[in-house]
Amino acid sequence: MKRLAAAFVGCLWGVAVGVSVGGAEETGGAQADRWSFTLAPYVWGTGLKGNIRALPPLPSSNVNASFGDIVENLDLGFMTKAELRKGRWGILTDIMWTKVSADGSTPGPLFSSTRLDSETLMATVAVAFRMAENERAWLDLVAGVRGYYVNTDLNLRAGLLPERTLSDSTGWVDGLAGLRGRVNIWKGLYLSATTLAGGGGSNIAVDLTGGMGYAFNQHISTFAGYRYVKVDYKKSSGFVWDVEYKGPFLGMAFTF
Repeated sequence: MKRLAAAFVGCLWGVAVGVSVGGAEETGGAQADRWSFTLAPYVWGTGLKGNIRALPPLPSSNVNASFGDIVENLDLGFMTKAELRKGRWGILTDIMWTKVSADGSTPGPLFSSTRLDSETLMATVAVAFRMAENERAWLDLVAGVRGYYVNTDLNLRAGLLPERTLSDSTGWVDGLAGLRGRVNIWKGLYLSATTLAGGGGSNIAVDLTGGMGYAFNQHISTFAGYRYVKVDYKKSSGFVWDVEYKGPFLGMAFTF
């Protein structure tokens, strides 16, 4: 993780250099007085690795699921970012919601089979302040909150014992702060990076994103890259969500 964090910090350092070389300027004129709204749906090919105990008092389990494993059991999913901006200030949101299910067998005759349904939500709201900007690059200070919700149902189908369902749902909130930036490297081609860290409900929360994109015009662009998210949450009831999400992403952005 240290090498990965260093890589993303290096990307942001490159953005900062791009701003300083070009000469920082305030966003002014008619552009500063205009409201803009950007909607950016995306697909994140994330795997899931870590220690999970979603149904205490059942024991925890070590999970190492690839993106293919998750897609195979995916029922529904929704991922999108949005930004409302005017001048130096912006309001950011990032929502990822998934619902997965899987059928399984039991080791003995007490129950005939099992079905697991799990719903996960990770939603972020943040404020961004543009510290520096020129024609080539910009750099934002970001601060906000991220909420999590995990709901798990395990249905034990009737065998020697009657059918039984175990359920648990947990939610918590973390505070996050960090930097994000972008530097144009050639015509519509650009590099971008975001580094966020914090905690609160979680012992630690980290979100690192780096990638590149291409702006076809002022209103439409495409982007791709790699994202790493670490969450370490433990509850007194025995619930544990100590996981890493990581993988490539691809999306489109529409600005109005």
